[in-house]
Amino acid sequence: MTAHDEPGNTGPATDEVPEVPEKARPTPPPTPRPTPRPSPRPSPRRLAASRPVATTVPSLSDSASWASWGRVADDGTVYVRTTDGERPVGQYPEGSPAEALAFFARRFDALVFEVDLLEKRVQANALSPEEAKGSVAKVRNEVTEAK
Repeated sequence: MTAHDEPGNTGPATDEVPEVPEKARPTPPPTPRPTPRPSPRPSPRRLAASRPVATTVPSLSDSASWASWGRVADDGTVYVRTTDGERPVGQYPEGSPAEALAFFARRFDALVFEVDLLEKRVQANALSPEEAKGSVAKVRNEVTEAK
């Protein structure tokens, strides 16, 4: 007869390991989760001084306004009017002059969108300084050499 079988002994036998209840087990402390660092907030005075001046972007919703910004030569070469005069931006010999101007107007709209998007990303501090500098240089080149 073992010690466990003896009357009056309610404890476990010596060769058995007692179970630890689930609630009695120590729980590890919670690990902190990384949180985004707050971005610097400019003061109202600094924000007011840095607001860009509103520029007028030409409306390119109809072909009448397209003609005020450029023209198509007989050979299909498309020219844009700038402050320095006209410069060629490409050729569109397959279609009508209205189609050629519409094509280049859509390219202009895409460029305006890219500039606006970059401006918003820079203002929101969504880019590192290196990324911002590279993106601004890229977009500046695209605007300067727009075709």
